[in-house]
This record gives sequence, structure tokens and C-alpha cells, in this order.
Amino acid sequence: MECDADMPPSVDECSLWMQDCPKGQKCMSYSNDGGAAYTATKCFPVDLNPDMVGEECIAYDNGADGLDSCGEGTMCWILDWESIEGLCAPFCTGAVDDPGCAPGTECYVNGSGFGVVCLPL
Repeated sequence: MECDADMPPSVDECSLWMQDCPKGQKCMSYSNDGGAAYTATKCFPVDLNPDMVGEECIAYDNGADGLDSCGEGTMCWILDWESIEGLCAPFCTGAVDDPGCAPGTECYVNGSGFGVVCLPL
């Protein structure tokens, strides 16, 4: 397997599935190379006045820096990449081979595996 020396390694400091960050923080996908694609996970502080599941939210900066206005256990699922606004969606629970979500939703795992949220059916 060849490795691109200009590409930072994928680093997972926490689990999106387990949300194993300290209180007041949440495990989030982010771009560790400054791009717009999620490439790693780490713990980020939760907004002091967080938006809740289903509420409108905003992802800060470029939308892939790991910071958003959603509360613990949720991330801003971006609906408009120009304004980086969306809706707070809960993270899936369980594991990739046995995901869990509330009734009426299903677990969406993006191609890179760094987006694991429950979306309406």
C-alpha cells in the first residue's frame, strides 16, 4: 500500500459510537488536514447554549472543523454548505455492524465512516 506523504494520518482520539469524551465535550468528526472532508475524530467542547435534536444548528468555520452548535450526543447535519446550517442529528449507537437509532430513523454511515448519525426514514 502506498502512502501519500502530504496527507496527515487518520487519527481517532475518541469513538463516535461510544461518545467516550469527558463531560462537557463530545466526540466529533473533523478534518485534520484543513479540508472539507472528515478524516479523524477527537473530543470538542459542547456549545454553552446548545441546540437540541431536530433544532436548527450551525457548523462553525468550514463545517468540518468539529465545532458546531449542537449538544452532547449530536452533530450538526449540514443541509446547506454555503451557510453551513443544518439540523442537529443524534449519533448512532451500537457499532457499524449493529447500529441503533430511535424509531422512525436509521443510521447513516458515510463512505469515510466519520459520519454516523440517525436520520429520518
